[in-house]
Amino acid sequence: MTEQWPVTSRPPLDEGRPPVALVTGGNGFLGRHLCARLIEAGWQVRSLHRSPTPALRELGVEERLGDVCDLEQVLSAGQGVDAVYHLAGRVTRSGEALGDIYTLHIKGTRNVISLVETLKIPRALYLSTSGVVGVHERPVLATEESDYAWSLIRGWPYYESKAFAEQEVIRACERGLPFIIARPSLLVGPGDPTGGGHEDVLSVLSGEVRAALPGGLSLVDPRDVATFLPTLMERGEPGVGYLLGGENLTIRAFVNQVASFAGLRPPLLDLPEALMKHASAPIKWISKQKAFGGLAPETIEMGRRFWYVDSSQAEALGFVARPTSETLIDALRDLEARGFYTR
Repeated sequence: MTEQWPVTSRPPLDEGRPPVALVTGGNGFLGRHLCARLIEAGWQVRSLHRSPTPALRELGVEERLGDVCDLEQVLSAGQGVDAVYHLAGRVTRSGEALGDIYTLHIKGTRNVISLVETLKIPRALYLSTSGVVGVHERPVLATEESDYAWSLIRGWPYYESKAFAEQEVIRACERGLPFIIARPSLLVGPGDPTGGGHEDVLSVLSGEVRAALPGGLSLVDPRDVATFLPTLMERGEPGVGYLLGGENLTIRAFVNQVASFAGLRPPLLDLPEALMKHASAPIKWISKQKAFGGLAPETIEMGRRFWYVDSSQAEALGFVARPTSETLIDALRDLEARGFYTR
């Protein structure tokens, strides 16, 4: 059995050399921002991901091409590191039983836990999502003490698999491993490599969606999350799922801001919640209507819920979220500059 240390005490880094951080999924939306912040802070950064990413090499990141679901590749990538940030994952709203999502999130997380335990890596952080606890039928705020939203996320493989993976991390913390858990809300901002993380923004910019869904969301800038994660790793308590969100907005307020900053007329209609309460047939019918631009039923189901979070516990440790207006303006400029939409 590997030697363990108390969760309240982590071994010091070797001050005789620059510290080394392994970031799984460093080529992703948040990962790129985190790699940049770590390098600015004097860390040597290594990223484990599947595809060559010239943008990371230009930053000075050491690429390790591999799969987080392959334990041998994970152990090889983790040799000699002082900290691990486990960000690798795939975001999807599909309601289908996507086995690869569960494998990636659960097996990948188990492999990173094995890495930390086997090599006695003194610092580790798991990136979860606020959606494992922060989704409700009513506009209430989720906190670190909130229960998992099993009744809602059971039909959404991304959130359910992330909740299962988070439970693996919590059990590892109970064994004495030093994992910190971060739960950011919807990431919106500049630097999305594929534009896929801005599906909601782009659907408004397209002009095809002409009605607002009745729910609410919390969005957060990945730059603010990336800036805070190293601080959270140092100051956070292992096993606690720290919520990282910006402003809590109704869907109506969100689409109004996106449309306004893009110089567009916002959608005129609001979809009544009363129309959506009974079974799945109304949702499927609504998703086919032109007023919603062909939105998937899963997107409509999520858009009628409230994803509000209370970030005060993270704020007490130094987390600061910039104004939503700044985030949205920067996101729109970036999406336009890289050709994801044209005014």
